[in-house]
Amino acid sequence: MADAERELHEKLLTELYNSHGYQPSFFDYGEFAEKLGLKKEGLDRVFSDLKYEGLVEASALGRAVQLTAKGALFVEQHGLADSALIAENREARIEFLGNLADMCAEDGPEAFYHWETVANRGTTNRAALDRNLLLMSGADVIDFVSMQTVQLTRHGLSYITRVREERSIKSEFETLKGGALTPQARGHALEVLMERACNLHGVDVERNVKADNEENDLIIQYDTHHFIVSCKWEKKPVGMPAVTDLFYRVSIRPHSYGIIASMSGFAGTVEVGARESMGQAIMLLFGPTDIERWLEGEILDAVLQKLDHVAKRKQFRWN
Repeated sequence: MADAERELHEKLLTELYNSHGYQPSFFDYGEFAEKLGLKKEGLDRVFSDLKYEGLVEASALGRAVQLTAKGALFVEQHGLADSALIAENREARIEFLGNLADMCAEDGPEAFYHWETVANRGTTNRAALDRNLLLMSGADVIDFVSMQTVQLTRHGLSYITRVREERSIKSEFETLKGGALTPQARGHALEVLMERACNLHGVDVERNVKADNEENDLIIQYDTHHFIVSCKWEKKPVGMPAVTDLFYRVSIRPHSYGIIASMSGFAGTVEVGARESMGQAIMLLFGPTDIERWLEGEILDAVLQKLDHVAKRKQFRWN
């Protein structure tokens, strides 16, 4: 798709999202086409393209067009609409699904409720919730058992469980930043959070793996390769002793790499040492920003990107 055509499609999706949410939207075609700088036939073609992609659909209410759940989520994922509106819509869905999940935990997974009963447990304004009920149904996170009665789907339970775990990891990480734990205790807590992030995002991980008088914080597996992870949260930048210790454990294992995750960064000698020893064992350095990226779920992407930089450019950068 050409850039100009893509821009036109995104402009229309954004207009629908900002002005009308997910409810059927009636247009004065002439006025709207003029706003976009199109002839009516051009606007028809744009709607046809978007309908083919499943991003919009014709409403049963007549000459009306509405965003599909896929279209609304496309707008949000690409940040096309007003950021405050996107945030409001997301929070409305998360609160509603969270309340519905809590009610189902009490009454059983097959329970169903009038949607207003669920809404009354939260603080979301009704207009925001109205915009999102159809989207949640279209995204298969709730089912409408009747016109007013909703039920949480398995997909909906999985989604809200995942969101809650993501937020829990982030909240606990922020608490650790301002806490008064010892470096050893903080390192252990970081290790647990990094394991939880791996589990949440489908990365094969083991924690506290013991072997021959050694204990590894984490070992993650990707394909036939293993990454031995050492988690540090010292007061000062980590120096060569930590690298040397991990280097030995990695060098005696085939198809293995080392990862040192340090919230306090690294001394200048570490990058030099890692580069000098790369012929025997490759050590990847993860600083505080890299660790945050890990906790947000960009685990294998970050690992493979660093491995690529080492293999192609002999770069041991960290952030």
